Amino acid sequence: GLTIHDETPMRLVLLPNEFLGTWKQSLAWAKKLNAELPTRMDLLAMWNNVRDGLEGWHWSCEEYASYPACAWCQSFYYGLQSDGRKANRCRARAVRRFPIR
Repeated sequence: GLTIHDETPMRLVLLPNEFLGTWKQSLAWAKKLNAELPTRMDLLAMWNNVRDGLEGWHWSCEEYASYPACAWCQSFYYGLQSDGRKANRCRARAVRRFPIR
């Protein structure tokens, strides 16, 4: 799908495997794959394009600014984005981004 990252249009590639863990564990897992967790904008693109293949709550790479113990996550049941406690276990999918030229 398409997304925007640092004000640049990007092609978003969703890697095939899913991970279940805390926010910090999920960040480390994605990094091992030479990838990263999706941004909130990426999660919106995933909701609009591949929601049928995803279930439950998924971590984003973005911390929740007003409460540092939380990070943003996306529900693939309802399409909501909300804060989740970083110590909770949620699903994660790794992504890669490539600039559109």
